Amino acid sequence: MSMDTELFSLMRDWGYFLLPKKHAESPGYPGVYVAIRQTPTEEHFDPESIEARLCNGQGSVERRRLQLHMHGELPHRVCPGRLTLYDRFNKRVDFYTFGAQMMMDANDEMTIYTFTSSAPILLLAEDADNFPEQFEAETEGLLAGIHVAWARDDASFYRRLGEIEPAVLYAASLRTVFNQYTAYPSLRERFPRFYRRLYNEFQWYKSRIQIFHKGRRWLRLWVRRPRPDRLFLVETQNKSGNNLLSVVPAFLCKNVRRQAADVAARHACNRRGR
Repeated sequence: MSMDTELFSLMRDWGYFLLPKKHAESPGYPGVYVAIRQTPTEEHFDPESIEARLCNGQGSVERRRLQLHMHGELPHRVCPGRLTLYDRFNKRVDFYTFGAQMMMDANDEMTIYTFTSSAPILLLAEDADNFPEQFEAETEGLLAGIHVAWARDDASFYRRLGEIEPAVLYAASLRTVFNQYTAYPSLRERFPRFYRRLYNEFQWYKSRIQIFHKGRRWLRLWVRRPRPDRLFLVETQNKSGNNLLSVVPAFLCKNVRRQAADVAARHACNRRGR
């Protein structure tokens, strides 16, 4: 049985299918399969369309509505943000992705869109403690602060955002939100269950995912404007001397501007030396 045949066989009884979590307490899933049918089954949620922000090969980003029949070639890269499924009654199922790869397969009965990512894809409104929604809000707040530094250049901001490996963006967001809750006891007291989930996920991710130990090249992602003074993707060290990647608000890091300036200067020297 071919891979396509197995996929269509799997989706025969599903409107959308979630790939197994990497660990039991993960807030999300490594992949989502979505089936759009000619005729709804009326036995479960029947997606009729998918709304996603897609990045094409030329670097432009656009919000697209994916349907049963699509004309022309579709981009394969999904930018960070919401991924929303709609049925014929306009009911919706919302996901949040830190970036993903998209593939499309079709036969006479249905079109299947597969979304896979190196970072968890969050299913919103799934958990009783609302961890996915709160983590989405925290991440969007961080990105909004970075977006401000790009002034009105929205196209370049979303293009750069779409270039980041999902696991890197997730790791940076995870580290930064964890830092904020660690620094402010009032946050931990107000959202104890969120902090407990955040702490467990951070510890699991830090111990298994090597992205926390990458070099400084990711630091240059946001050093692109005269005043990137809101948030930075920076490298810090823990007590064991391991390098940790974080998106850090300037007011929480005394030396962040100097670090950013130093990295920008080294980057300029490297470019001149090429």
